[in-house]
Amino acid sequence: THYKNIKRKIRKFGNKQGVYTRVDHQLSEEQLNALKRCFQATIDKSVIYLPYQDLYLNAALTTGRTKIENIYYFIATIDGEFIGYQTALVTGKYLNALHGAFDRTLKTTYHAYDIMFVKMAEFALENGLEFVDFGGVANFTKEKMANTLRETSYFIFSKYPLVQKAIDSMFKFTTIQGEDQLKFSESGAVKAKG
Repeated sequence: THYKNIKRKIRKFGNKQGVYTRVDHQLSEEQLNALKRCFQATIDKSVIYLPYQDLYLNAALTTGRTKIENIYYFIATIDGEFIGYQTALVTGKYLNALHGAFDRTLKTTYHAYDIMFVKMAEFALENGLEFVDFGGVANFTKEKMANTLRETSYFIFSKYPLVQKAIDSMFKFTTIQGEDQLKFSESGAVKAKG
């Protein structure tokens, strides 16, 4: 049933003049400006500001400006308007997701996010790649597209004990922390040094 569902989503996206294009190796200045807009929309919709958000955007801009042989950009547009993208790197037999963002100010992207994973898988198959790593954050769409999930953990450290305690408390209520991280944190191994 998921296959029929994704076919329906692709059809709906196309009916709304949605198009996926692939850009190889480097983005144009216009595409970089659209990338910034998508990142800003994501940051503006964030419940809390995370310190790495600026680093993530700067990494995306640096990658986009630099001509890199094994980098590919999967770009979604509706009526010619850039609405989101995903960057991927080919290493050996892997297609690895690096960074991406979608314009979260839009009411809908007509399933562009879901279709992006299909486009990445198609690219991998067409180029003889054996694995696609969709990235470290699991969500419903990725879970449906992937045949294997690997548990990952985030490790966050602060030199300020109060900040570390707040971070530890906050992450206990999220689903982004793997069991290994919870054991690591509970063992007292994550301690701030004064």
